[in-house]
Amino acid sequence: MMTSSPLPDDVPSALRSLLAACKESPDDPLPRQVLADWLDEHGRGDLAECVRLSWQAEQLHEYDPRRRLFGALTNDPARPAGRWLAGLRRLVPRVEFHNGLLRVRATPAELLSRRREDALLAAYRPWLETLRLRGFRSGAELLQLARAWWLRPFTVLDLDQTGLLDDSCIALLRGTSPGDRSPLHRVRVLSLRHGHLTTTLVTELTDAPERVPALRSLILHNNRRIGDYGVKVLAASPHLAGLVALDLMQNRITDAGAAVLLGWRPGGWAMIDVAHTGMSKDTVSRLETAGLEEW
Repeated sequence: MMTSSPLPDDVPSALRSLLAACKESPDDPLPRQVLADWLDEHGRGDLAECVRLSWQAEQLHEYDPRRRLFGALTNDPARPAGRWLAGLRRLVPRVEFHNGLLRVRATPAELLSRRREDALLAAYRPWLETLRLRGFRSGAELLQLARAWWLRPFTVLDLDQTGLLDDSCIALLRGTSPGDRSPLHRVRVLSLRHGHLTTTLVTELTDAPERVPALRSLILHNNRRIGDYGVKVLAASPHLAGLVALDLMQNRITDAGAAVLLGWRPGGWAMIDVAHTGMSKDTVSRLETAGLEEW
């Protein structure tokens, strides 16, 4: 049985450190395994199971039926971990275990209708990792969320399929006022799948790496207007050696763009996804041989 203390009323320093380590390396399974083991050792086996299952679910193919099964198991409100989450879910209804920690799914309007300090209770904040936003009424809402400090607790920002344009994302990169740090300065994963973004955003992103100093994973999947020039800009960026994943899948990248990647050694990179682009099979094979196409 999972005891009530120190969750949700208190979060011990050891647990805070383990949660911070998970956020520091979102691509590394080891900190999440250590977190689950610690929870087991401290009488919180149900919470440990949610950490493990929700992480395992994210390793499966998106159409694997086990993902839905694992999601139903981990987010059952009747289980001890679900009862622990009840206090947060009363204020932010769509909170779920995701990739080992917690994800909030919301529309900007839902979040802007309340104060972050009142909705995201302090006891749960160390567990928050991912903010998934959908249903934008205008691009201006993204900067409004930043000004209201809604982005601050999260290190993974999911803006997939939002229809946001370059100007909205650039405004977020530049910050809420001159001299302030970018609202994205703590973000380690930035996901912008299935959008209308162009090389204008890519150039802005790479021209000022101090705005995203923590970034480890950049997902630009299916933004068709990021082509060969966008790849060249990314490859020339001074901060990309810190990335461990770059998703360029379903972008209009030809062999000319791939040539930049073939002649480049990005240090600690682990994965580049260039599936379903305009590259020839021979070029994709050469990327794989070079150790660059490993997704």
